[in-house]
Amino acid sequence: MMMKFNLGETIIEPTNGICTMEGMRTMKVDGREMVVYIFKAASAKVYVPADQIENRNIRRPMDREEVKKVLA
Repeated sequence: MMMKFNLGETIIEPTNGICTMEGMRTMKVDGREMVVYIFKAASAKVYVPADQIENRNIRRPMDREEVKKVLA
């Protein structure tokens, strides 16, 4: 199941840390069209193929309840 993000939403990208969802677009890479998410990190734009979101462990920040479970 592909995770969906909303414009302006804060996400965690393991390599770049806290990012903001800036948009999506279709790009041609190696002759193949793919949909990519565009995330804004502090000083970089990160383009991630939509089908790689889960493999790269991109996620929303944890809420208080999730933090409590991790700490328990």
